[in-house]
Amino acid sequence: MKQLVGILFLVFVIHVLISLFFIVSPSLMKDNRFSRIYKTYILPGPFFRDDKITTSYNYYLSWKKAEQWSEPVNPSKEYFDKYYENYNPSNLYLSRYIRSIDQLFFFDGLSRGQTKQFFAIGPIVFDQYIPDDADSVRLIATKEYVVGFTIKVDTLINPNK
Repeated sequence: MKQLVGILFLVFVIHVLISLFFIVSPSLMKDNRFSRIYKTYILPGPFFRDDKITTSYNYYLSWKKAEQWSEPVNPSKEYFDKYYENYNPSNLYLSRYIRSIDQLFFFDGLSRGQTKQFFAIGPIVFDQYIPDDADSVRLIATKEYVVGFTIKVDTLINPNK
């Protein structure tokens, strides 16, 4: 039994070392058959992609009531925060659903069939946030990205500018 535990420990240590090698230096041995098989079937992850971490797209809603614009709100982030307040999974699912619809808007543009999906969030978002007596609604889309440990924000869509 001790011999089996020793062999399993040795295999585990070798696996950790190989995994660290591929995680730290992913470009080395990328065309090697061993590395392709190991990265595909054995290596844990990918846990992240740099472009997904350094770039974040968000949209904010605000409404005009009595000639005064409200503070912008980010519905997907608010549902995400609500999940952590009471651990209700429906809030997390709503946050993910809204973000997936956002991605249609930000990354793919909206084709004819996808417009329905984008506006399907209307009852979820508008009924929750926008008062019935609002005069106008505006959508502000932003792109946040990290450059040299500094967060920069570009406004992609702002109907007031």
